[in-house]
Amino acid sequence: MVDKKLRGMIPAVVTPLTKAGKLDKSALRWIIDSIMENGGNGVMVLGTTGEGPLHTREVAVDMIETSVELVGHRGVVIAGTTAVTMEQSMYYADSASSAGAAAVLTIPPFYFNLEDEEVVRYYTRYADRCRIPVMIYHMPSVSRRMIGLAAVKELSRHGNIRGIKDSSGNFLFFQELAGEFENNPDFSVFMGKALLIYSALAVGADGTMTPTGNLMPKLEQEIYRLFQSGDLEKARKVQGKLFRIFQEMNANGRDLGTTINGILSLRGITANCAPDYIEPLTMAEAERLNEKIYAILGEQSVSDDRNEKEMIWNERLASYRAGRIGH
Repeated sequence: MVDKKLRGMIPAVVTPLTKAGKLDKSALRWIIDSIMENGGNGVMVLGTTGEGPLHTREVAVDMIETSVELVGHRGVVIAGTTAVTMEQSMYYADSASSAGAAAVLTIPPFYFNLEDEEVVRYYTRYADRCRIPVMIYHMPSVSRRMIGLAAVKELSRHGNIRGIKDSSGNFLFFQELAGEFENNPDFSVFMGKALLIYSALAVGADGTMTPTGNLMPKLEQEIYRLFQSGDLEKARKVQGKLFRIFQEMNANGRDLGTTINGILSLRGITANCAPDYIEPLTMAEAERLNEKIYAILGEQSVSDDRNEKEMIWNERLASYRAGRIGH
C-alpha cells in the first residue's frame, strides 16, 4: 500500500516495441533512466500515451514488471489498467500488485455512456477488489462523459481510492478538483495535459502525469523548479515553449504515443514499431517535428551535425541499442 500522498512529476511513458512485437526493454530503460535522472518521481505506464488497451496481455504485463524493475527504489510506478470489462482490468491490476507497482490508474468501461452513479459503483467495486491503491483516470474523450465533482468526492472517501488524473482539458473542473482536495492527505490530484502543467501547479495540483518526460524531462522539471523557487515569470516562459511543442505534435494529427515513438526512433532510441494496425510515424514526419522542437527550444538539432548525435544523447545509448533492433 502507498502510505503517503502521491506527488510530483510522474510522466506517462510510451511502450516501445521491437519489430517482433515484444517489449523493447533497452529502449524502455533509456526512457526511464532519462526521466528518473532529471527529477522524475516515477513513471505511469500503459496509459493513453503508452497505448495500453492495444497491447497483448504478454506485452502489458511485461511493461509493468519491467518498469517496476527499472525504476527500482528511485520512485513509483503507476500502472494503467484500462479495459472494456472489469475482469480484464482486474487481471492487469493483479499483475501490477504482484510486480510491486504503487497504484493503478483506470478508466471505467468506455463502450457505453455510464451515468455518475454507475461510475461510482464501478470504481467502488474495483477498489474493493484491488490489492493496491486505485486512481481515477478522467478522460472524457475516451470515457464519453465528464465525471461530476460530487462523484469524485464520494469516491475519495473510499479508503483505497487515492487520487485522480484529470485529462479532460477542462481547467475550470481541474481548479475545482485542486481546491476541493487541497488539504486532503490521502487523495492526489494530477494534471494529465502537458499544455496545462504551469497552470495546474498554480492552482495547487499535487503533480503531473503528461507525456513530456519521454522527450523533454528536463523541461518539465524546470517548470517545477522555477515554480517552487518563486520565479513564476521564467516558469511561465518555459511552459510557453512546452505549449508550442505540443501544439506542433498535436497538429500532426497522430496520437501522441505514435508521434513520440517516431521522434525517439529518429534519435536512435526506439525501433518505431507500433502495436497491431497502428501505422508508425514516417521518418519524414519525425524529422519535421524534431526540427520544430529544436527550433522552439533554441538548441541545435541532431540533424544539424550527425557527428554530434552521440554527444547530444547519452553515451549509454550505444550500449542500450546493442542487439536490440530487429529482436
